[in-house]
Amino acid sequence: MSQYRLAFTWPPGLGSEVPDGPELVEELVRLIRSARFTIDLYFYNINSSGQFVLARSLHEALARRGVSVRIYCDQRTQARQIFDTFGGSKHKISAWYWNVPENEMSKFHVKAIVADGRRFYLGSANMSHTAMNVRAE
Repeated sequence: MSQYRLAFTWPPGLGSEVPDGPELVEELVRLIRSARFTIDLYFYNINSSGQFVLARSLHEALARRGVSVRIYCDQRTQARQIFDTFGGSKHKISAWYWNVPENEMSKFHVKAIVADGRRFYLGSANMSHTAMNVRAE
């Protein structure tokens, strides 16, 4: 039988109204750190700043553990920024972007992380500080 866990981000100020359960950021850090071979990221918005805890976890996976990372995002400029930020030429990283020239309103709006092709996150939160810490997505 498969095992699954639910995790959430909650808007500030709910106090005791917040149900018990793991925080989403902690679960995603755990998922990224669990990867031994590959991490696939599918996000509309990816924060690659070294100040962001998930970005730091990715840096660690690439630099220290040699994990291969594939990133799928919405825009070419974002794919290039991510590739450059995470040291694509030095590490095993590749980045792709969604491109539908005949429909400029088309968006890549998937939000998922797959570790070693076996464990995954599928949800509605982008990989950004705002999505993980400010509002419930």
